[in-house]
Amino acid sequence: VFNSIRDGNYEIYSMNSDGTSQIRLTNSATDDDFPSYSPDGNKIVFSSSRDGNYEIYSMNSDGTNPTRLTNSAGGDLYPSYSPDGNKIIFSSIRDGNYEIYSMNTSGSGLVRLTTNSADDFTSVKSSFGTFGYATSKLLGTDGAFGTAGGGFLLGQKGATTTSVVTFDSAAVANRANLRVAAQTLADTTASNLVFTVTASDSLGSLKFYNEFATAAPTVATVVPVTLPTGTTGVVVSFDAATGKVATVLPYAANRGAGSAKSMQSGDTITYTGSFSGVWSGDGDNKAPSGASTVRLDAKTGVLLGFD
Repeated sequence: VFNSIRDGNYEIYSMNSDGTSQIRLTNSATDDDFPSYSPDGNKIVFSSSRDGNYEIYSMNSDGTNPTRLTNSAGGDLYPSYSPDGNKIIFSSIRDGNYEIYSMNTSGSGLVRLTTNSADDFTSVKSSFGTFGYATSKLLGTDGAFGTAGGGFLLGQKGATTTSVVTFDSAAVANRANLRVAAQTLADTTASNLVFTVTASDSLGSLKFYNEFATAAPTVATVVPVTLPTGTTGVVVSFDAATGKVATVLPYAANRGAGSAKSMQSGDTITYTGSFSGVWSGDGDNKAPSGASTVRLDAKTGVLLGFD
């Protein structure tokens, strides 16, 4: 779920994880922003200025039954559901500066959670942000994944986030050119488990953590994947049974010689290219001398073999 200004002002849309079936969910004269799904996927919470200033609303996942949950003179922003789906967390400037509040999903039971002279903000992502920001700092000074990032992928088992992947371009100015694409599958009913991250210049970093459901990440427990200079793409697969990162395949050049090409036969995806390594979910590089062919299972996400 995301917001877009493609139709004149910011509205909320949903789509499949591969970018298909894009559906507009809101239609108001003012902006609708910061959408986030409930853990069960049945509700979306968002901020909207349709009634004069930003307030928190919820609606069904198909866009029906929009309901205003807050009513304050200050702006209410960045709402997300708690992991159990019983609370909504958001930031509000209602008391002079941005502080973090919680409330029941009906809008009742408002509780202010922070009090200080600096602004406090919540994450827009539900299970990722609520768990992560409540237990450790993910990005920034002393962040488990480093000081900054250009994007991330989440692996889930059911409604529980089990793994996190962050990545960044080598040059900060080129972050806008980072791209994530799901591997097109022969079986259109299967879940997408394999993704490709590419950069217009080169990737500067990719890190992952596979125990997000049980413990907060730290600098020591996050796995940094070695990316040689000139790495412009990485294939990442997730284990269907656990939601954890199964395989990471960095490659050189996403154009011309060295480009990673894929071919699917049955449930096997075969990648050919110049891979600098074959990283497993436990952080081990199984091919430190590189590989030219790698085979993944499209329906389980696991590594089948490499040459």
